Amino acid sequence: MTNYVKSDLLGSGAFGHVYKCHDPNVNMYFAIKKVSLSATVTDRENEEIKALKNEINIYKKWKYHNRIVQYFGTTINKGEMIIFMEYVSNVRYSRNHYNIFK
Repeated sequence: MTNYVKSDLLGSGAFGHVYKCHDPNVNMYFAIKKVSLSATVTDRENEEIKALKNEINIYKKWKYHNRIVQYFGTTINKGEMIIFMEYVSNVRYSRNHYNIFK
């Protein structure tokens, strides 16, 4: 998931910003949440990052639930944790579009 085009800012919160993205290779839309990490990560913060990654891995296993946004994975890049997740507009896309993440 490195070849995507970031477009609209969907929202901001205490933990970061959420953007709508498009992968032109598979013509698919998804969302990313960018969480800034401090330059000097304390041991406690490092444990929190590990816990968050573990939580996302649990969410990834909850496939095809119509009330839970699907999480696809996470990566850390240039001082940011990037969380890849389902993009849900006013009209929910067919789940068949998300088979490339399996």
